Amino acid sequence: MHQSWRRAAAVAVAAAGLQLAGCGTAQREAHYRASAARLLDDGKFQQAYALAHRAIELDPRDARARLLAARVAERLHDPKGALEQYLAALQLDPALAAARAGAGRIYLYARQAEQALGLAEQGLQFAPGDPQLLAVRAAARAERGDLQAALPDAEAAARAEPDDAYIVGLLSGLYARAGQTDKAVAVAAAAVDRAQWSIALRYVLAEALAGAKRGAEAAAQLREIVATEPRVAAHRLRLARLLDTQGDAAGAERALRDGVDATHDDALKLALVQYLGERQGPSAARGQLHRFLDAEPDNDNLNLLLAGYSERAGAVTEAEQLYRAVIAHSGVRERGLAARLRLARLRIAARDGTTAGQLVAEVLRARPQDADALLLRADLALADGKPAAAITDLQAIQRARPEDPAVLRVLARAQQAGGQIELAAQSLRAALARAPGDAATFEQLFRLQMQQQDYAQAHATAAALQQAQPKLALGPYLDGQVYEAEQQGDAALASYERALQLQPEVVEPLTALVRLQLAARHPERALARLDAAIAASPGNAPARNLKAEILLTQKRYDEAATLFGEATALLPSWPVPYRRLATLQMLQKQPEAAITTLTRGLAATGSPLELVTDLGAVYEAVGKPDEAIRLYDDYLKSDPKSPIALHNLATLLSSYRSDPASLERAAQLVAAIGAADDPRVLDTRGWIAFRSGDYAQAVPLLQQALERVPDSPLLHYRLGMAQYKSGDAAGARRNLEVAVKSGRGFPGVDDARATLATLRRSG
Repeated sequence: MHQSWRRAAAVAVAAAGLQLAGCGTAQREAHYRASAARLLDDGKFQQAYALAHRAIELDPRDARARLLAARVAERLHDPKGALEQYLAALQLDPALAAARAGAGRIYLYARQAEQALGLAEQGLQFAPGDPQLLAVRAAARAERGDLQAALPDAEAAARAEPDDAYIVGLLSGLYARAGQTDKAVAVAAAAVDRAQWSIALRYVLAEALAGAKRGAEAAAQLREIVATEPRVAAHRLRLARLLDTQGDAAGAERALRDGVDATHDDALKLALVQYLGERQGPSAARGQLHRFLDAEPDNDNLNLLLAGYSERAGAVTEAEQLYRAVIAHSGVRERGLAARLRLARLRIAARDGTTAGQLVAEVLRARPQDADALLLRADLALADGKPAAAITDLQAIQRARPEDPAVLRVLARAQQAGGQIELAAQSLRAALARAPGDAATFEQLFRLQMQQQDYAQAHATAAALQQAQPKLALGPYLDGQVYEAEQQGDAALASYERALQLQPEVVEPLTALVRLQLAARHPERALARLDAAIAASPGNAPARNLKAEILLTQKRYDEAATLFGEATALLPSWPVPYRRLATLQMLQKQPEAAITTLTRGLAATGSPLELVTDLGAVYEAVGKPDEAIRLYDDYLKSDPKSPIALHNLATLLSSYRSDPASLERAAQLVAAIGAADDPRVLDTRGWIAFRSGDYAQAVPLLQQALERVPDSPLLHYRLGMAQYKSGDAAGARRNLEVAVKSGRGFPGVDDARATLATLRRSG
């Protein structure tokens, strides 16, 4: 129970206890029950919850107390708890119609019409004509598609209780389903005329009017509701949704903005941002978020939403900064835990399992059974090659979320990694039984079948996906992949073309199609197909990038540069075309242009690591190592545990600086990486030792690195130099000769030649 509930419970029970001192158990139980009923009517649900359960503790066999507890649980949005109490009440008093009706409504909400129908029909034997039970039976019959039998029950219920919002809403909805929209409006309007104070009935009338294509009148009803309860965010959200469905985007936006001004409610702020994102694009949504955050910089709801937009825009560094700020501000409260999980997913994507694991562990310390955290821990276990540990977590999640197809998908991955191929296929088929149209599950099953080279089943899975999702390109795209594996190029091309007809903007089938044409040595066909894609979708940045790649291989540099530039303009947050344009500019001996391109890309994309490493390499190539060092220093401020950034900065410091402070810092950076067996780490540690004059330590470290990458001229050079300095002339000469004879350039090649010449002269 939430802390505020506990406080409310304590106050309510203490107050009631003062009044009941000296009374008998039955009197106290009756008083608690009556007090809970009054609190429920007054909308004080937490206090009512406490007193209803106190009454049950005093008399667990009082069906009326159970019924009251169920009603309170419903108002507290706890359908599971409500159903338990309704069913407990029925065990004590099978003739209690209100309990049967309440349980029936919950079953209907859960789409379990048969259970609801059974409860209603049994109850009507005890209480023939009970309007609530008639309403449940009507709704259950309608859910089963028997509208003809449902209407008489609903009409009878409405005659008995003509102002009950549930019954009126049911009857109005059934008339609308039967095509009798005038009747649907009339029954709701009559109820509103009799009970104009009822918000619930006005909602019923608004829905009926909207269904009858009387949108202006429906909106008028919702505005009446807003005027009656101006601080309730849900009313304004419904008004905005209605106006949007009527094509009044300006009115919908105005309704949300008015709501924000009137209530300052976060739900309305989030709704406004999301609406702007859908209607005006991500930049409008981000702009509104920034305006909200200017006034409320510590609003973690808004910061989380902005981080999500940053992620989708490819600005991963910005997203990570926002998540870290939320964590710092919210600690282990709800939003802080949510930020940890989102940040962990980003670190997993960046292959930083260490940080991701720490974040997940922090969540599990606060909430040991958190299913999302367990799911991420299972992902990490899989990445570490520990499928058994992943399966243990996934089975725990399955017990809590047995219907969740996402859990079954990850379980299938774990089973596949553990060699349990048939179990993995069974898990995926179970996921499809729960979510028959889930494209991700179809694709995972397809990948499993392709790995087993079961092409017949893979074709069948692709066909089933096409049937389940006929508007998606994924089905024919996957079918094309099977044809490729079967070396049926023409059939594969035809499948990829079908995929592009369904979704011309999807890049994967276009890329596959172009790849096939290039493999068949038909670059002109590939270029023609890309021209067609660009003509059909002028904003298609990936198509331009693909065409530029082909032109680059043909040394048509100017045309390629133009297309890479167009791709960056069309999709500024996509790092790839910046990288490729910079590569082209370096080929053309234009390093300053490459620096400009990469700097612009960093600003537009949120400084992803791949652009940082590219720019660092350019700085190093043009003799500006200090600029590269500053670049990595800046990057590590936002991502202080990035193994790649730590390693690259350590390499730069140890290669271009010789002062003790720089070399000591380089050693600390490498130590922070871990991964002691990684040849790059061994190389850098060895070179730091060499530069520090510790040749005895440098030699074994560089030998270990060379054992893992024996064809590296750089490692042969570095080991040779360490051997030379430690007095091993024969080993030094052998390794330096390999480095020089490789014919490949590497930092220090001139030094290698000079040292080798010295060794040859001396011996």
